[in-house]
Amino acid sequence: MENAIARKLDPPEINPIEIESVLLNRLASVGQKSYAEHMGISESTVSRR
Repeated sequence: MENAIARKLDPPEINPIEIESVLLNRLASVGQKSYAEHMGISESTVSRR
């Protein structure tokens, strides 16, 4: 029983490419929001560009 519990507590394996993708997508979305606000247009319009 202890082994089953220990396995659940192991940290997830980190995939550097996946982390990079998530970070870049979040940074892009932050940039889109500020650009959209600056230009006075919607974020969806910016994301289509």
